[in-house]
Formats: sequence, C-alpha cells, structure tokens
Amino acid sequence: MDSLGFQVVLAGDPLGDGMSTLPSLVAESIAYPHLRVGTYVIDNDYRHLAVLAVEAATVDQLTGGYSTGVSRMTGISRSVFCS
Repeated sequence: MDSLGFQVVLAGDPLGDGMSTLPSLVAESIAYPHLRVGTYVIDNDYRHLAVLAVEAATVDQLTGGYSTGVSRMTGISRSVFCS
C-alpha cells in the first residue's frame, strides 16, 4: 500500500460480520508502518465511551502516534437498529 501512494487507512464499524475495528487498525499499522490509521464512524450505542476511549488511546500508542483518531455516532435511537 505504501508503494501505491496511500497515506491513510480507515476502518469501518462492522457490527456483525467482519473483524473488530480497532485491532484491525493495529494490524494494518504493523504491516504498513508509514500509514496513518483511523476509523469511519463508530456506533456508540454498542460501545461504552470510556472503553472506546481507552481502546483508541491504546491504538495510538501501539501505532507510534500514527492514529488519526476515532469518529463516533451520537443521537441515534436503539429503535432504529431494533425494528
């Protein structure tokens, strides 16, 4: 990916099928150490914000500061997902 000119890898929030978002970013950072990593929107209806903050800080430490941060979704009712 480095040779193709990519500078940032962003991961989505799978909520079901797929790998967990934050650990997959650490794996990307190990494989491609010059890329910055970050997330698209993380749905905070399914994650406690304090836990998400610790996980995001851990990603930042493990990537040597190459994390772009975490975006989170707010204000969405659970009824949207449970209809």
